[in-house]
Amino acid sequence: MTWVYESGRFVPSAKLVGTERYSILSDYLGTPIQAYDARGNIVWECELDIYGKVRNLHGEKTFIPFRYQGQYEDVETGLYYNRFRYYSPDTGIYISQDPIGLHGGFKPYEYSEDTNILIDPFGLITIANLDGVKIIAYPGPEATDLRPEHKPYHVHVEEAGNKTRVLMEDYETGGKKHKVGDVFPDDPSMTKKMKKVLKKLNLSDLAEKAKNVFHKGCA
Repeated sequence: MTWVYESGRFVPSAKLVGTERYSILSDYLGTPIQAYDARGNIVWECELDIYGKVRNLHGEKTFIPFRYQGQYEDVETGLYYNRFRYYSPDTGIYISQDPIGLHGGFKPYEYSEDTNILIDPFGLITIANLDGVKIIAYPGPEATDLRPEHKPYHVHVEEAGNKTRVLMEDYETGGKKHKVGDVFPDDPSMTKKMKKVLKKLNLSDLAEKAKNVFHKGCA
């Protein structure tokens, strides 16, 4: 048996068994949802819940053992192998600690935060959240094909419905020079609370995180 993957990704596109060929369709997240034989007949279909547990299934569960991108189900344990650790779809958390330790945050077993309310349709990544002020960043074209961010480096600052952008590098436009920490040209001014929070934070650290998100997709 041979698996064929999309180039540079953990998304399976085909399954080869002897002379049989099966095409695998995945959703926009890279999650396999259907498989077809060479005659165009659907032989497998799977729907997962928000934590990756199989909710609806047509066909043999093990025919396609891949769940969310990068996960391979161990049928004997019901756990999902995620390269460096195992994830439990029943509990919605990993049973193994994050191998990068505290660099991954203060919750080493966490899979994701509250998926019922903390959705992220635009691909933003929170790099700071203090006193009701959230500071977020977009991945750039090197990290995503979906609505990539543009330079100069900056972060999005939100507080009680107020939104603006703050520069994370010195920038000159229209003959005017702007410094790190200044509001993005022509954007709304920061609220008092935003300014207060930014003074508490280390701008160099924020700038470094924003650049990491831009180039790598993670802080």
